[in-house]
Amino acid sequence: RIEADGALSISVSDNGPGIEESRIEDCFAMFGQGHDALTRSVGGLGLGLPLAHRIAELHGGTLAISRGPTGGTVATLRIAASRTILQQPMKSVA
Repeated sequence: RIEADGALSISVSDNGPGIEESRIEDCFAMFGQGHDALTRSVGGLGLGLPLAHRIAELHGGTLAISRGPTGGTVATLRIAASRTILQQPMKSVA
């Protein structure tokens, strides 16, 4: 969605077990994980979120992670209005 200030906001959620609030910052560290290695059920090196976070920052944006209201995780990418181009409807040429 486009926010009131013109920024682009994209949210993605899942219905998994969620990430404990105390572990969210770990997700942004290179090779960090939101769950203990012995208890997590999915693979991954812990590079995707740190890279996405840094790319968002380089474009004047943010990447935030939170627990969903009924469990799961919500990731929200916000890109500054200065980095977006709003598409205008095409005018027909007759």
